[in-house]
Amino acid sequence: MSRNIIQKPDTAMKRADELIAVGKEQAALDVLHDTIKARRPKIWSQTYEEMMRKHLELCTSLRKPHIAKDALFQFKAMTQQTAVSSLEKVINHYLFVAEQRVEEAQKMSIDKAGEIDDLDQGETPEHLLMAVVSAAATQDRMDRAVLAPWLRFLWDSFRNCLELLRNNCQVEFWVQ
Repeated sequence: MSRNIIQKPDTAMKRADELIAVGKEQAALDVLHDTIKARRPKIWSQTYEEMMRKHLELCTSLRKPHIAKDALFQFKAMTQQTAVSSLEKVINHYLFVAEQRVEEAQKMSIDKAGEIDDLDQGETPEHLLMAVVSAAATQDRMDRAVLAPWLRFLWDSFRNCLELLRNNCQVEFWVQ
């Protein structure tokens, strides 16, 4: 898609849904991001809030906190004077989705560590005793491989949201 075409929010949402349906999440994210960053006057509407939710869900699934931060700052500029509650809803949704992904990664990490333990069942008693002693190391390796990237993403998400809310007197009370 050409970057010079400015789409209406409704059209961008439909196009993003079509791209997601065929498995092109990155292209859907690009369409939504181009619409959010378009240099035309934007007036807040419910459609922009829905678009931001979809955009932030895609940023979370693709682990792109820098793109989410950019879009959140654009949305803040749009909603700062008229719909501060919309900004609150979008930020809460973003952090909720990020926390969900961390919980899923934690469960996956525990499951993968359990799968590794199941392979040792046919072993000798010596190996079983060693497996019990080294089970913590196996879980630690799984946490580093599966959980750590999502924890980093969650950390970046919280940091970006705090930075977004820091210098705005209308939303500063959320930070406290």
